[in-house]
Amino acid sequence: MWVWVASLIARMAADGEVPPMGSPTYNALITTSKGNAMGAIRKAKNCLNIQMPFPYAHMLATLVHINNYVLATICGIQMGSAIGQVHHVFVFGACPLLGPDQERIPDAYTAA
Repeated sequence: MWVWVASLIARMAADGEVPPMGSPTYNALITTSKGNAMGAIRKAKNCLNIQMPFPYAHMLATLVHINNYVLATICGIQMGSAIGQVHHVFVFGACPLLGPDQERIPDAYTAA
């Protein structure tokens, strides 16, 4: 990580975007970026070392389970409704959602 930051700053110095490598400003820029990078790495390591509180993890797991149960129930109701409508069309020849004014679907055997 640090090699990438240093090579980026060296490329910027070669392109003239920051002062050249021999100047005190370049040294201060390297020192400052090194300190910032080390601080960010330290902060990231601290975030990995701190364990998530158990009640929070338990609450998240409970919410996920409740969500799964609700979705399974809704999907089951919708699937049962769709199967019932298809069954109604095959038995009675009409879709119950279109109302009583629709014509009966002709049978394939009698429509000759």
